Amino acid sequence: MKTEAEIGNISVSMPSTAYLRREQAALERHMRIKRIFTLTIGLCAMAAAALSLGVIMLELETQQSSSVNVTHPTPPLIAALTKELTELAPEEAELTRELAEFNLSRSQWAVDTYCNQKNAASERVCKHCAPGWKFNFGYCYLVKSDAVGNYTEASKYCKDREAKVVVVRDMETEWPYVCSQSVAFPNSIGYWLGLTFDGHDWRWADGTLLDHNTAKWIEPPSDATHCVIAFSENCDGGWNPYPCSYTQKWICQKKSMFA
Repeated sequence: MKTEAEIGNISVSMPSTAYLRREQAALERHMRIKRIFTLTIGLCAMAAAALSLGVIMLELETQQSSSVNVTHPTPPLIAALTKELTELAPEEAELTRELAEFNLSRSQWAVDTYCNQKNAASERVCKHCAPGWKFNFGYCYLVKSDAVGNYTEASKYCKDREAKVVVVRDMETEWPYVCSQSVAFPNSIGYWLGLTFDGHDWRWADGTLLDHNTAKWIEPPSDATHCVIAFSENCDGGWNPYPCSYTQKWICQKKSMFA
């Protein structure tokens, strides 16, 4: 999404405010994930050091109880590990505090996002999905009917919202619902399915293989076409191999916050 500004005779394309907000939110999510990964690695390293010290102390006690002549009851290695653990203690406390703050922040975000309405008693009312998303059989769906994009752009849009381009594994429950949501698209307009060819087989965006016995192809796919669209309101079939670089509408899908 971009806006254009005229400077003299030069047209300059600038990112819209909404686009910048989305990019900032994506960057903040990336930094939080990177930070929590670093915190986890740090805590694991400290646990490993403590375990090593415990094993060495246990071996020394075993040797002493077996009347083995231990010349140095406190060898340099034990002293070094003890010193390291002592020095790491403040950092461990800080990492634990930051981890707790991160979890609290994420929990508060979930409450604010999914429980942002109140009933007559001023109690929070929680929803399965965030505003704008629709719930069905444990999943949340976002129908993107106001824009088009190639498969990569559609996939990135969904990923930025912690979702995937729609996956249809159950033809009895998921497919009828997904098809019913396509009424938001004009007649004969296609939309991306989260189904691509990986060079060997067709695979859904969540990593599962396509069940060819239940696929609803209009025509058999070829290895040269690696993406798939479905046509709106064609619930009896409508899957069509389609070039990934072409543009279509799409539907995002993710697990609901509450079962």
